[in-house]
Amino acid sequence: MDIERIREIIELSKASRAAEIAVETAAGKIRVRRFPRGVEAPPTGEEPQARGVVGAPHEVRPEGTLVKSPYVGVFRRGLRAGERPLAEVGQEVKPGQLVAVIETLNVPNEVAAPCAGSVKEFLVEEGVPVQYGEALMVLSPRKPEE
Repeated sequence: MDIERIREIIELSKASRAAEIAVETAAGKIRVRRFPRGVEAPPTGEEPQARGVVGAPHEVRPEGTLVKSPYVGVFRRGLRAGERPLAEVGQEVKPGQLVAVIETLNVPNEVAAPCAGSVKEFLVEEGVPVQYGEALMVLSPRKPEE
C-alpha cells in the first residue's frame, strides 16, 4: 500500500465520525482508531471507556426497516454531492432500488433498499461521514392493498 493511499485513509478518518477504519488490500492492511475527547486510548487489546462523552453511540429503534451503510465513507443522497436525491421522504421504493451512495476515497458505492416500502425518514444528513453498519434511513413497510 503506497503512502498516498495511507494518507487518504487517515484523512478520511479525521473527517469521519467513525471510531475505527480498517482497509485490507492485496498490498497490505491498515487500521486507524480514533478516540473522542474524554476517552483515553486503552492499552492494546482493550476497548475504550467513555467518561461522560456527549453523543456516545446509542441504538435507535424506529418503526420500520433500517437501511444501513455497507461501507465507511461520506453519505450522499444523490449520485454525487449536490445532485438530485435518489430517494425522498414518502417515496415508494422496490427491493434493490438505489436509494443513496456512500462515497469512499472519491468512489461512489451504491446503497440499495433491502425491501419494498416507503422512505419514512433519513437518519443522516447529506455529506456526513458514516461508519459501516450505521443506520442511514428508515423504510416503512408497504401497506397491503385493499
